[in-house]
Amino acid sequence: MANWSGWALPVITTFILLIFLNLTFKKREDYSIEFDNADFNYKYDLQVKRNGNSNREQNNHVLHHSQESRFRAATCQEDLQHIHEIENTNVEATSAPQLTEILYKSVARPVQAGCKKMVRLGMGQPFLLGVWDGHKYVCEDDFTEEEECLVYTIGVNNDASFEDAMASTGCEVYAHDHTVKEFPNTKYKNVHFVKLGIGASNTNEVKTLDTLLRDNGHSNRTINYLKVDVEGAERDSMMQWFKSGSLANVRQIGIEFHDVPTHSKEYFTIVQELYKLGFVTIMWDINRIISITRPPPFFEIVFRRSNLAACVV
Repeated sequence: MANWSGWALPVITTFILLIFLNLTFKKREDYSIEFDNADFNYKYDLQVKRNGNSNREQNNHVLHHSQESRFRAATCQEDLQHIHEIENTNVEATSAPQLTEILYKSVARPVQAGCKKMVRLGMGQPFLLGVWDGHKYVCEDDFTEEEECLVYTIGVNNDASFEDAMASTGCEVYAHDHTVKEFPNTKYKNVHFVKLGIGASNTNEVKTLDTLLRDNGHSNRTINYLKVDVEGAERDSMMQWFKSGSLANVRQIGIEFHDVPTHSKEYFTIVQELYKLGFVTIMWDINRIISITRPPPFFEIVFRRSNLAACVV
């Protein structure tokens, strides 16, 4: 008798507890997962109706989205912290080393909710040890078959692989460079080479971005992607873009920053101004050909205009 009670009592207790829990969960049909912090309030409601095994697929779908919402909330929290740190930094009151540290900390951790699908385009040029240069990263989210696509590139040199890649998708591509004697060959009729560069003012060789857009008849057109690789000339040029409103119709900017620690204040101001316009960092890639020191002074960075819809419900 003693032996029987020794194992029967725990079994009966466990059985009663399981029945209680089962009845409790069956009564609950509405589940709300809420994440609160100082930056945002993210709510994700799940409407679940449990009717036994017949709804197993539906319940698995709900479980998947429940887990997804938790990860999304975590990434959104990190994203918004980085964005707010850039936006709220007083550039004039912050030392150059501090600006460099904040800048690298933010751009090296791109906004994860800023793009759903990223692709790398352009074969680039091969260098030693299998290192390549000339490619760019593009977020596919801003390209649809129903919409005409327009791409601007500034800085071509002798490599038009990125321009060709964008043209192969059906985009109209306007490629600018005033330093080349002859543009590289392309098999696409929708690549248009223009022997002009970019600058903060208009000269015979360089033009401001708003002037290029006007002269090409694109002042009111959406620019799906703007590629810029101009060996440091972006610093003065981009400040003119902000003053002229040249970026009003630009969705993405893929650009190489040059000698960033030496010009940390200028680059921090550029990033800060882009964030004010609604752009966020969605990708960065070190230039491994000449960035042999730390922090890497040369790197590719992609900005995308985004309201972070994935973080706001």
